Amino acid sequence: MNTEEEIQQIKRNSFRFLLRMFLTFLLLILIFAVYWGFIKKVPVLEEASPNGTNEIEIVQLGNGFPYITPSIKVYFKENGRVIKTKKINVSNFMESNHQERYNVSWTGENKTSIMMKFELETKNMNFNFSTKKLDIDVTEKYNRIS
Repeated sequence: MNTEEEIQQIKRNSFRFLLRMFLTFLLLILIFAVYWGFIKKVPVLEEASPNGTNEIEIVQLGNGFPYITPSIKVYFKENGRVIKTKKINVSNFMESNHQERYNVSWTGENKTSIMMKFELETKNMNFNFSTKKLDIDVTEKYNRIS
């Protein structure tokens, strides 16, 4: 092998190495963006029943990208075990999702009502821990929280 062929071989190997490093770096950025935007679980609210037997936990899934609203997942727990979950789309366009948007009230030990006041609509969720029955109603559309 002469020196000119060796130089060309070194250039090709260097280019391949740099291309692999760039693609690996790009893949890592893409994986992080998907995790941060859609998979990451952010706790929003945790509320227990009057005697602490039943519990509700609201978790936001992902941080959302501009113009893509995140979802929340509501966990209904009895004695520390999850008995039912419900995924709900957050109806916010430009405002953030935070704990003040949720109002949890208990009727006795086994019935709960969650009012979710989002930017574009208000949703009421009722759950009975005895019968495991879940009802969701949209009561108001196009809210504006001030």
